[in-house]
Amino acid sequence: MNLGNDIVAIIFLTTCTAFIYKSSQSNSQLFKTVYKWIPAILWLYIVPALANTLNWVTASEGIKDVTSNWVLPFSIIILTASIDIKSLFTITKKAVIVFFLGTIGIVLGGPLALAIVGAFDPSLLNDIGEHTAWRGLVCITGSWINGSAGQLSMREAFGCSEELFFTAATTDIILQNGWLVILLYSSRFQTQLNKWLTKSISQEYGTETLKVETEQSTDQKNKLPDLLSIFIILGALGGIQFLADSTTQFGVELIGNNPTDSFSFLTKKSFWLIILASLIGLILSFTPFLKKHSTTWSWTGNLTILYIIASIGLQFDLAVFNFRFSFFMIGILWLLIHLTFMLIGAKLIKAPWHYSAIGSQANIGGPASSSIIAATFHPSLVPLAILLSVLSNLIGNYAGIIAGILFQWII
Repeated sequence: MNLGNDIVAIIFLTTCTAFIYKSSQSNSQLFKTVYKWIPAILWLYIVPALANTLNWVTASEGIKDVTSNWVLPFSIIILTASIDIKSLFTITKKAVIVFFLGTIGIVLGGPLALAIVGAFDPSLLNDIGEHTAWRGLVCITGSWINGSAGQLSMREAFGCSEELFFTAATTDIILQNGWLVILLYSSRFQTQLNKWLTKSISQEYGTETLKVETEQSTDQKNKLPDLLSIFIILGALGGIQFLADSTTQFGVELIGNNPTDSFSFLTKKSFWLIILASLIGLILSFTPFLKKHSTTWSWTGNLTILYIIASIGLQFDLAVFNFRFSFFMIGILWLLIHLTFMLIGAKLIKAPWHYSAIGSQANIGGPASSSIIAATFHPSLVPLAILLSVLSNLIGNYAGIIAGILFQWII
């Protein structure tokens, strides 16, 4: 039976997203076991992809366009606008330096790892359009610096086939979880690491006891958004649509429609939508409009990101899936380059190991996993982990764009 019409597809995607989100939050032992072995985010790809493979539900071009041109920019705006910029200024200087070196290690490490592995497997450097390896790797870059929102943004900005995106997402999940385990285990050796990095075995954490204050009560932040906030978001969405069309046309006039050009992304509307949405979100983050109901807006933004992931899964046919082991080789080398940048920086400025561990996970993981790493070293470090993760989300799309350019230069 083929239920491939837009209404049914939207209902299916919404139901699938809601069920997986709700069940992943459940205390049921069954769901805990299921999501322990296969993370919820991977189920969001698998279930819709299975429905598409069996020809039960299919995604039309209209759904794809609405998702990439409206839903994704909406998510980027409200997630960025919900960031508390003022709190970022409370981060200690050494932590910021080590964190940014980790970010640089990710941006440079991906292209460098591709070049090294590509020397042994030249097929990785072949330009085969949306199936080219670097287009999947840049999605991993986006994920490592800005989570699922960054992953989806880089896919839209640089183009990537559904098959390649699924490979990148699977590789990303496995590497992220493996890296988390390594960083957790590293806490056992922090004394030895600190002795090498700082010439001291001291593990003072008092200076990292930061307070992340909010002016509104939890009840106020959880209330439904007012009409003014909703109209501001809708107006911003309409505005960036107009601006994206104009800048896309300018990009075409500037460099033409040559897909092999290193700056061909300038001719894609999706690229400009991501940049403009990030900019509008950043501007709104300095205003009180979304802060009044930040919890509700953040929840909405995260839920729409999950919906987008499910919609991508609905575009993928599992029958053509061909996993690339080379991505693991690149990913492992990539992580080592990332770690090298952080260790060199930490050694030069005599920063303790916990800065590197937390900064790395703030880049590659996110607030939840970086908080776990922080708590492993000392509970007072959790606010620091949260702030660094917020900083990662703030710069993620811009760092991903730079990495995309470098990947193209490697090719």
